[in-house]
Amino acid sequence: MLSIRLLGFTEAQGTTIAFLTLAFAQLWHVFNMRDSGSGFLRNDVTCNAYVWGALGICTALLAAAVYLPGLATVLRTVDPTLKGWLLILVGSLVPWVVGQLALAVRTSSG
Repeated sequence: MLSIRLLGFTEAQGTTIAFLTLAFAQLWHVFNMRDSGSGFLRNDVTCNAYVWGALGICTALLAAAVYLPGLATVLRTVDPTLKGWLLILVGSLVPWVVGQLALAVRTSSG
């Protein structure tokens, strides 16, 4: 909790940020599911409309979990603020970056 206080977040914001970071990390992870020999931007995952649709629906559900009053109350989520959203973005992209590096290493050594 000390890190939350150092960054100026309340306990509720810290919990919400952790929840959203984990959720978005799972969403970004879908882009690590491409074949190691496929292109970074053009591959089976990025060309699949259903993947984009699922990502859009999941993102809307996560936003609803924070901004829809009844749902936010049940889930005990709060607005993470702009600084919190930036932290969520950076933190949730870490597994994606690691996955992309692993794919690059696998491609170059295979």
